[in-house]
Amino acid sequence: MNISLLGCGRWGSFIGWYLDKIGHHVTIWGLSSAPQLIELKETRKNNMLTFRDSIEITDDLASAVNTPHHFHQCAGTSFFSSKYHII
Repeated sequence: MNISLLGCGRWGSFIGWYLDKIGHHVTIWGLSSAPQLIELKETRKNNMLTFRDSIEITDDLASAVNTPHHFHQCAGTSFFSSKYHII
């Protein structure tokens, strides 16, 4: 199953890592300026886990929400409602 996660903090990273581990195709989205996204894109890891190459990491929101069969929000609702008017 194709799954996108909106948010690449601890919770989104763990959920993405786990879903990839059990066989799903995972895309994780974050803001291009977010320290978590920058670290994941550069090293494919954070202070808790390491991502396999099969996890797609992106800052392209349109790509993240248009590709999957399912997507999950892993960032606060107020964050998205104040930044984007698509939700």
